[in-house]
Amino acid sequence: MERILYKRQIIFTCLLVFLLLIFNVQFSKAVSVDGERFIYNKTGITDDRVLLQQDYIESIELSITLPPIPEEYLAKNQAGGPLQVGFGRTIPTPYTEKISDYLVWDSLQSGGQITTFTITSPNALSMRLAIQVFTIPEGTEMRFFSLSDPEQIFGPFTRRDLIKSAKYNRGANVLFWSPVIEGETIGIEIYVPSVQAREKLLFRIPQISHLFYSPLKQKKNKDLSQIGQSGSCNIDVNCKTSDPAKDAVAKIIFTKDGYSYMCTATLLSDNDSDSFIPYFMTAAHCVNSQDVADTINSYWFFERQTCNGPDPTTVIQRINGGELISTGDSTDFTLLQLNDEPPSNVAFAGWDSSQLSQEATVIGIHHPMGDLKKWSQGTHTGFADYGGDVDGEGTHSRIVWSEGTTEGGSSGSPLFDSFYHFRGNLHGGGASCESPDAPDWYGRFDLTFPHIKSWIWDGPMVIQSGDTYSESVDQYESKEYKITINSPMEIKLFNLSQDADLYVRLGNRPTLSKYDCRPYLEYDGEEICTLTDDGVYYIRVRGRDAGLTTFSLSVTPLGSFRDVPPDFWAFDYIETLYASGITSGCGDGNFCPNQAVTRAQMAVFLERGIHGFDYTPPAAVGVFDDVSTSYWAADWIERLYIDEITSGCSSNHYCPNQAVTRAQMAVFLLRAEHGADYIPPSAAGIFDDVSTSYWAADWIEQLYSEGITSGCGDGNFCPNQPVTRAQMAVFLVRTFEL
Repeated sequence: MERILYKRQIIFTCLLVFLLLIFNVQFSKAVSVDGERFIYNKTGITDDRVLLQQDYIESIELSITLPPIPEEYLAKNQAGGPLQVGFGRTIPTPYTEKISDYLVWDSLQSGGQITTFTITSPNALSMRLAIQVFTIPEGTEMRFFSLSDPEQIFGPFTRRDLIKSAKYNRGANVLFWSPVIEGETIGIEIYVPSVQAREKLLFRIPQISHLFYSPLKQKKNKDLSQIGQSGSCNIDVNCKTSDPAKDAVAKIIFTKDGYSYMCTATLLSDNDSDSFIPYFMTAAHCVNSQDVADTINSYWFFERQTCNGPDPTTVIQRINGGELISTGDSTDFTLLQLNDEPPSNVAFAGWDSSQLSQEATVIGIHHPMGDLKKWSQGTHTGFADYGGDVDGEGTHSRIVWSEGTTEGGSSGSPLFDSFYHFRGNLHGGGASCESPDAPDWYGRFDLTFPHIKSWIWDGPMVIQSGDTYSESVDQYESKEYKITINSPMEIKLFNLSQDADLYVRLGNRPTLSKYDCRPYLEYDGEEICTLTDDGVYYIRVRGRDAGLTTFSLSVTPLGSFRDVPPDFWAFDYIETLYASGITSGCGDGNFCPNQAVTRAQMAVFLERGIHGFDYTPPAAVGVFDDVSTSYWAADWIERLYIDEITSGCSSNHYCPNQAVTRAQMAVFLLRAEHGADYIPPSAAGIFDDVSTSYWAADWIEQLYSEGITSGCGDGNFCPNQPVTRAQMAVFLVRTFEL
């Protein structure tokens, strides 16, 4: 048995809040995951609002209107299924197959092309449409908007968004479903970057979903049993509790074969204090395939903020579906990972995987008939199979309510114990305001837990730099890893027996649409991600081909600096210099290898080479007119002067910001190595560009004789060229034998 308390993310300006809830000691391995979380304020539906490329509200060239609704579409819901809130329709010919032939395009000043059109299904309270993409050029953007609600604009949806389902799941008939749009008309704007791109765009709209329900508004609908108007015995959630768990519960709308349905779902907390992952639990009879998971729209804070107060004004819609992680019929569960970040100020519900005690007080939070969020309280009468009597061993918890009830639309909603720990999700039942004593059955979380334990409890496997891991993964399943880095790393997926994909994300687990690196390659080629920023990375390997795919995953250090890859010519010398403590780079994790070394920097390098990395020079007294005692390198410069390695660049001047030439560096290095009194032997004329009469010829040739330099190439030394930081690394390592 494991137990996790809820966690919430909230923001105050410049304030990091730490929450720590202590577990009862009777629970083994129980730890709090209420770590550092930011706190945000709630935002309204405009949280997702974007602007259209052009204002088409007054001038839409193509408007497609469907015929009136056939009577057979107004049939009642079938018992035992999710609450139906919409049905599928097809747009009329000739638009069904070749809608692109009828689009009217405008040219933008940038050369881009843009078009818009609308589709109307009379008397719909909201709509969404399916898009099947055949070819779509890079740079394409689609936006969806409502004519009845100018606040509702979603997008841009890019090429990656529109083809991701077909690409990742390899389903020829996989569709992209638009967001749910308010009103009987949905507007579509399409932008392409050029005329040539416009000619390559090929798509069709095989289906729309006509919703007889408005997910954002409470209306007295005249069809289908007053959808959105739940029974009078239901209780507004804020009349009964202020527990944060209520903010983990959302209403969802999803689409199967054009028909749209509604259920309730819950964000669950996990045991990884470094992450903030939107695990989303609902019922399998609501969502049980990736195709359906892709269509999910979720609605947050659809509740009255005070008991029986005004209707909400802060409803937030999320539109990008989720990835199906695990599903099972026995306890009727589905665990998803949302592709969108959840809205600000949501909670992640805590849970308890122990068996729920018989006669325990339980609480339900849900959206009956799609209504505002409601609260129910009752008693756990015992374990039973779905629809059956208590036998003490069944797969479900049988619940009888004493306050409130459930209805269609409550499916998938959470069952909480009196501590508001998640204990199961609603499968179904007979409870209603008219039948208050009829039971409901919730799938037991203690039986579901083993199927999702690796996600919400065990978490990703922690891996180490320099190691290689050999694993296997099944189709559409994932293996996950976690690594903390403070220097650049390379993640490589290789030795694939067949196709799999690599996803990497900083600070959170990657999803199909949320990642920092995804080097998409067909078939069994190597996939590589280079990690440069410090932090915690999450790595996912996802199987694509049928059956088991074996693979290897390696984690290879790339060096201490982001701008010095392992194949850089001076990589080893720079790493050695860094390890010796003589330099920590030029800032922000970089070394700046091609930047010229200044005389001030050179003073620090040489003195650390002479005295050691932990040396601190005495305070400056003001030897040079152009180096004040407050100058950042004044102490080092004056120490170099005291050691008689330099007397400056001219009378009483040091020229601290002047670049050091290769000739000057030869003198500095040899004096630092052999002492101030050292005099090199006479030059013999080794380099073509350094005559024996050149002022530093003796020093340059001695530097060559000691193997510290071989010149700049082609028999030359390039004495007047500035010394780069990479060259300086080589010179220092060789001179001081680091």
